[in-house]
Parts: sequence; structure tokens; C-alpha cells
Amino acid sequence: MKKIPLTDNSGRWFDMDSAKEFRPDSFVSQSGEEVCRVTGLPFLWETLYLTEHGSFILIRTCDRYCPEAEGVVEMDPKSAVQWLIANGHQEEVKKLDLASEESQLEL
Repeated sequence: MKKIPLTDNSGRWFDMDSAKEFRPDSFVSQSGEEVCRVTGLPFLWETLYLTEHGSFILIRTCDRYCPEAEGVVEMDPKSAVQWLIANGHQEEVKKLDLASEESQLEL
């Protein structure tokens, strides 16, 4: 078990070892750097986790010294679906039975 505390000072935590991990999508910039698609930055990355209890947790890490940009926060299902779709995990949205949240995003 790997307990990861949320950074909202609530004392809540999640078990990273038992959670399902969703990696961010990326692209290579014109300068050759790998860039996180969601943040648009080569040094700021996000990873989404789904806990065994059904909570979504977003971890934001920064390769540079920027502590205010980093954090571990709970994410509501609609925002999590947005994140999953933006990062190419559309099939996972269907598998997780989150169609109602996905349908709210349709234009």
C-alpha cells in the first residue's frame, strides 16, 4: 500500500498501488520537447487515478521548482471525464460507465 495524501489539508489520502492510473497524452513541440497535452507545458504533468472506492484523484507534478503548481486533489466525475477524453482515454470512459457525464460534454 502506498498512501498518497491529498494536498487540501483534509487528512484524506488514497492508495496509489490499488488505484487505476491514467497517463497523460503528450506531443513533441517544435523545439523537440515532450509536452503534456492538458497543461500545454513540457515541465508540468498531470496523472489521473481512479481509486477502488470510485474517487478520481489528479496528481500534478512539476519538473521545475514550482510548488504552487503541484498538488494531489480529488476531481469530480464530470471533470475527470473531460480529462480522460482530452488525453485519449475515450474507451475507458465507456468501460467505466460514465456515459451520462460524457453526454453533458456533447455540443
